Amino acid sequence: MLLSTSSSEGIQTRILPKASLVAPLLLAIGVCSALLIAWEMFWRSEGAVPSYRNSDELWSKERRRINEGDGHLPVIAGSSRVLFNIDLDTWERLTGERPIQLGLEGTSPVSMVEGLANDPDFTGDLLIGVSPVPLFGGLDTRGKAVMGYKRTSYSARAGQWLSELLEPYLAFYHKDYALFQIIKRQPLPNRDGVSIRMGVRRLTVMDQDRNTRLWWRVESDPEYRDLARSIWAQRFPRDGKLPPPVVEFMTSKIENSLERMQKAVNTLHQRGVKVTFLQSPASGGFLELEQLLYPRESTWQILLAETGSEGFHWEDHPGLQGYELPEYSHIASGERERFTTEVLRLMGKIPQVKTAAGE
Repeated sequence: MLLSTSSSEGIQTRILPKASLVAPLLLAIGVCSALLIAWEMFWRSEGAVPSYRNSDELWSKERRRINEGDGHLPVIAGSSRVLFNIDLDTWERLTGERPIQLGLEGTSPVSMVEGLANDPDFTGDLLIGVSPVPLFGGLDTRGKAVMGYKRTSYSARAGQWLSELLEPYLAFYHKDYALFQIIKRQPLPNRDGVSIRMGVRRLTVMDQDRNTRLWWRVESDPEYRDLARSIWAQRFPRDGKLPPPVVEFMTSKIENSLERMQKAVNTLHQRGVKVTFLQSPASGGFLELEQLLYPRESTWQILLAETGSEGFHWEDHPGLQGYELPEYSHIASGERERFTTEVLRLMGKIPQVKTAAGE
């Protein structure tokens, strides 16, 4: 190769030695592969397992099934409890139908139900999980997925398809292990007078159709379980009380949520859709928070009365009680089968069998 340079003395030419880029390319690939393998081995040593990512596009993919021929199937809408607690495998084994799971953590189901009410393709049964804080507090943590599923771009769909090729095999491919998330979690000192809440850490393992269960470390690793509890505890009442501004904000949307849900459910009833509400168990600070902000007489009971729907509250049915709740809010993975069976029994999906309590 000839290289020409100019100077005040004229143009100088010299010959560069021939070089192959194959060796540097192979070296770069080798180094990159070694680093990826080391990163994967590290997270597996920490107990991480592969899981499908709970992305907006994965939710949208399941939601689009209703418009692609599966609108007759049962649908589950709600927040994290109905997402984590209901076992789709058990549901399918007992009823012959596998429901579409549309639960989203930290998100009110109101917008989901409104979307289903306005979608004539949906004719199946609807189970709505009632987590009091998201529903009556009007939380919208994952609302972007609910509102934008029809507008998903082809590039997003292609990205989801490519991502799903990797997700079943790579334990580190989870948002909790992203480098910037790790940096963000480092215990750096805060400015005086500034306190920062810890973000929610990994809690689950998810299948491709969003069948979800608690991750084993939440259940069996005392240190990690205590971490999960401490993160939730940042939201719990202190000495049975919350600051008045917090109470006012968290209860300001009760009426609006009830009104919107009533209209949506009435539309579904007119179309012949059976709607069932389910409030799953809670314990510890979560239960105290819910009882403080959203007592049954001003939320649950009004919800059932105004929508004219059946509903099953865990406090009313012995079969919905007595479950292990490792971090106060979600049922241990090994008990999801029993819980799902009991829910289906109450819904009349499987034969009624008397329980030990005679229910």
